[in-house]
Amino acid sequence: IQVFLWSPVELLKLRAQLQTATPGSAGYRNPAALAAQVLRQDGVAGLYRGFTLTVVRDVPSYAMYFWLYHDIAAALSPGLHPEAAPPGTQGQVVAGGLAGVIAWLPIYPLDVLKTRVQADVKGFVCVGGRGWYSCWRLMYREAGARAFFRGVAPTLVRAFMMDGASFLGYTTTLKLLGG
Repeated sequence: IQVFLWSPVELLKLRAQLQTATPGSAGYRNPAALAAQVLRQDGVAGLYRGFTLTVVRDVPSYAMYFWLYHDIAAALSPGLHPEAAPPGTQGQVVAGGLAGVIAWLPIYPLDVLKTRVQADVKGFVCVGGRGWYSCWRLMYREAGARAFFRGVAPTLVRAFMMDGASFLGYTTTLKLLGG
């Protein structure tokens, strides 16, 4: 369900990051102007470019993420349910971080492909208008399998820190709310 909200935001974020014009210059587009441009050029469907790839990326990834968190946390704190562990224990932070890293690894190539498809304006990044398969083939021709792992190291570092902190925040909030 979150992909319906997330996908247009992700597309606009990506387009904002890729623009070369600086704020205040003639070619600069703020997020509202970028959204208007996409709507004008491609309609509502344009805001959902890459939607299917986002669903295919997120559904198995989140399922694996939560499953891994509980299994890793249980292994690090035997006999203690992850949510029952004291906030800040290694079970929560390390388990969350490892779960995030492991969940990202198999879906990372889909994320790179999704990004290229969303960035494809007038066929510049991929073979325009021919869909994700044409983009995948072009990427593979350009750099082989390495094309699908560009930027993986910083993504995994971010995943470990962010997901470790997320589960720490989640379990701490549960404790504060008396859950």
